[in-house]
Amino acid sequence: MSKVLFSGKIKVKGAGADVVYKFDTQEPTFDEVMMNNFSHLNFSENEKRVLTSKNRKDIFKFENLNTKEIEKYSNDLLSLIKRSKGDRIQIESSNAGAFICLALIYSGKIPSHLDVHFKLHGAPLRLFPRNLAKNKIPRYNISISLCNTDSWVRDFRSLQKKPKFIELSHISPQADLDLVG
Repeated sequence: MSKVLFSGKIKVKGAGADVVYKFDTQEPTFDEVMMNNFSHLNFSENEKRVLTSKNRKDIFKFENLNTKEIEKYSNDLLSLIKRSKGDRIQIESSNAGAFICLALIYSGKIPSHLDVHFKLHGAPLRLFPRNLAKNKIPRYNISISLCNTDSWVRDFRSLQKKPKFIELSHISPQADLDLVG
C-alpha cells in the first residue's frame, strides 16, 4: 500500500501521454519512526492519537524523497506541457506526484502563454522541500485545486498546512479551502 504513495502517474489532459514516476524509498529504521522524531510537525493531541506507525513511515519517506528525482520528473512534466496541444492544460496528480507538480509550479518555468490548472490530491504540503520552491508565488497563469478528502492526510491538518516559503494565492474555488491556513 505504501508504494502507491511514491509511484504513479501525473495525468496531463490533452497531451496524449502521462508522466510516470516511481521513487525508490528506503524503509526507515525503528528509531527513525519514533514519535519524538516528528515533534517538528506540531501534531495536535487528536492527530497524535490517530498517527499510526505506517503514517510515520510514510511521513519519513516523504521527508526523505530525493529532490533531484523530483526535479527530473518536474522537467519531464514541463516538457509534456510544452508539447501539449492547446493553451489550457489540466494536470492531475496525488501524493508524491503532487510534490513533482509543486516543484514545477514554484519553479517559474511554465510558459506564461499557457493557462495551467493543477488538481492535487493527498498533498502533505507541510512536507514539501524548501529547496524546490524557487519562487514563493506561482505565476498568474497557474491555478491550483487541493483536495485531501479521500486521502491519508485527511486526518492530519498539521500536514495540510502550507509551508511559509510558498503562497497559495491561485487556489481555485473548488479547492479544499481548509488547506490554505
